[in-house]
Amino acid sequence: MMSVVGYERRTQEMTATHAPLSEESRRILAERYGQNPQAHKRRAQEHRRAAEEKRRRAALPRALVLYAAGLMCFAALFGLVWQNALVAQGKRAYRGASDELQRVLKQADDYRLAISRNDNIHTIQQQARDKLGMDYPAEDQIRLVTLPPLAASKEPAPPPVAVTPSYVRLWNLIVGK
Repeated sequence: MMSVVGYERRTQEMTATHAPLSEESRRILAERYGQNPQAHKRRAQEHRRAAEEKRRRAALPRALVLYAAGLMCFAALFGLVWQNALVAQGKRAYRGASDELQRVLKQADDYRLAISRNDNIHTIQQQARDKLGMDYPAEDQIRLVTLPPLAASKEPAPPPVAVTPSYVRLWNLIVGK
């Protein structure tokens, strides 16, 4: 919008290059460039209303963009927290499995050591007598039982049965064989 100085300069330019302005032309120029107070107020109000409407229209997309950006940030943050929770859970499971593996390996070493100590037959006999109270059987405790050989059957073996797959039986039923 042009100020009063702009209006005066414009009218001076027009009067210098053209014929003198008519009263109607002066009124139009005054209204256009702000010399008329009512027209100036009206244009200012229209300008304010247009600017407010433009701000209101621009506010909705801006709010939607901010809402979407906030939602995306929340989703990303939630994903990071979820991922860290899964990593921590995996680390705990790994530590637990590692501890269990160490325990089992130590137990296997203990068993190997026990087997190597008990590899001697005299050590095994000594432990059987001391810990379990076992001893060799006496003469009256040994009994020998002999079983007669199995008699051969005089009946012939039944012939082998042919097994027909179920889909063949089903087809034979459908076809009528």
